[in-house]
Amino acid sequence: MLDVPTPIQTVNLQAFEQAGIMLLVKRDDLIHPQIIGNKLRKSLPHIQVCLQSGHSSLVTFGGRFSNHLLAIAQAGQQTGLSTTGIVRGTDKLGHSVVLDECRRLQMNIIAVNPNQYDALLQLNAAELAANLGLDMIPYLLPEGGTSSVALDGVAQIIEEITELDSYHWIVCAVGTGGTAAGLAWGLSQRPEKTLPKVLAISTLRGYDALPAQGQTALVDKVGSKLAAQILARHLQFEGSAPWGRYGKPTEAVMQRMRTLQAATSLPLDYVYTGKVLLQLEHMVQCGYLARGSKLLFLHTGGYQSAPL
Repeated sequence: MLDVPTPIQTVNLQAFEQAGIMLLVKRDDLIHPQIIGNKLRKSLPHIQVCLQSGHSSLVTFGGRFSNHLLAIAQAGQQTGLSTTGIVRGTDKLGHSVVLDECRRLQMNIIAVNPNQYDALLQLNAAELAANLGLDMIPYLLPEGGTSSVALDGVAQIIEEITELDSYHWIVCAVGTGGTAAGLAWGLSQRPEKTLPKVLAISTLRGYDALPAQGQTALVDKVGSKLAAQILARHLQFEGSAPWGRYGKPTEAVMQRMRTLQAATSLPLDYVYTGKVLLQLEHMVQCGYLARGSKLLFLHTGGYQSAPL
């Protein structure tokens, strides 16, 4: 199912070259023809547990333009699982091509208002089935796929990186924080004395640390004390970017992302990779990263639902 290891390629950008910084990109967007990037890394362990435990249906959560919902709808189509997506917001807020595609893939979409959504997030699988009137208790997959189950799928990325100790930073976008936590977890299991650190760049305003979902996933896996040690040693969080929510940014920002896309020849999106690469370029220009640094940017896909 996975086309791994995903390739690593060098990218030349003027700002990085002027700062004496080498930029490489791990093309996790090429991991599968349809189910792109970190959503598949996080979701596949859940799909496997779901099938092994005898469940025939799966319920998960996401927004109207959620790559996670799309990935689960695609996985359900391929595995025969019945999938339900609980969506924060409705099509009345504006058309969603992502929800259209999820429905085409036979995902049952239940759109609720934000208060209902937050309340449903707190329920266990049995409570959720009763609340929604489902015929059977489903496998419950958390919002964004972030959980202790998902971390091993993300940690596999670290095992695929040759000459790991030659990098100074592995850069990734942060939504719920599951990818960043999984990368840190993967690094914590490596024997090398010299290892890169995860530079986790938030795509949302208002965070000064890794979001609770990512931290909780790691705590559930290894306990609070070891989780704190892993994050302190292997991860640095960057939340200073001026981005708001997941929606489309201003046209001026979109144009800057398109310029980066043209310069790198990488397909980008405006929710994750475009924002993070733009912020990374800004950090390089401001001298945040030392001359001689070697960066590996994790391309997590996303352009299937939010293309530039």
